[in-house]
Amino acid sequence: MQTTTLNHASISEVGILARILGNERGQLSATMARYLLNLGFGDQDKARMHDLAVRNQHDALSAEEKQELLAYGKAGTVLSILKSKARRTLRIKPKKRPTSGVAHGRGTCAAGLATGKSLLRILPDAPGI
Repeated sequence: MQTTTLNHASISEVGILARILGNERGQLSATMARYLLNLGFGDQDKARMHDLAVRNQHDALSAEEKQELLAYGKAGTVLSILKSKARRTLRIKPKKRPTSGVAHGRGTCAAGLATGKSLLRILPDAPGI
C-alpha cells in the first residue's frame, strides 16, 4: 500500500495561509492562534467522513467519493498544521490523545480524519497531496 505524503505545493499553501492569518513573517498573533485552536469539523462533516472512510475500507466508493475523502483529508491536514503553529505561538504542548481501537490499527478511521491527525493511508493509489 502506497502512503501519500504532503507535497511542496501543500506545504507552501500552509505557509501562505499562515502569512495571511498572521503577520508578514508568518507569525500568528495570540488572538488568531486561540481562534485556530477552536476550529474543527462540524458534526455533519464528521458523519460524512466516517461514512466515506467505512465504505472506503470495503472499496465501495465512486471515483468522486474518493476525491471527496481525499479533500477532507487534505483539509484536516492543513488544519492540523495550522493548529500546530498556533500551539507553538501560545507555547502549548499538544494534548495526548488516547488511541482508538477502530479497525485494530488498520486503515484510516474517521475520527483520525476529523481531527486531521491521520491522513495518509486513505487511498492506496491516491496521487501525492
